[in-house]
Amino acid sequence: FKNKGKCMSVMALSVIMQALAYVVPCTILCKNKNTIRKVFNGMALAYMLSGAVPVPSGIGSLEMIFISLMKAGFKTVNTASAILMYRFTSIIVPFFAGILAVILLKK
Repeated sequence: FKNKGKCMSVMALSVIMQALAYVVPCTILCKNKNTIRKVFNGMALAYMLSGAVPVPSGIGSLEMIFISLMKAGFKTVNTASAILMYRFTSIIVPFFAGILAVILLKK
């Protein structure tokens, strides 16, 4: 914590990254302003609850909890699509971004 400016910028970027990850399901499920808040809160709650299930990186438990929470207000197909889109953007996209960074930094 010697450089408080860097620490604060890392924390701010982390919060922004997490907020953007929570918004990903909204791209599929949200039709109006009320559902944006509902989906954002549901994603945060599912993410929190999935930490209680002892599986590596929460894969599987997050999907189950999110679908269980959201199936009351949305179609199951749309909910499953939303959580799969979240997984794609939170695992696959950073993986390929890392590959690209390694290739560019090796030169």
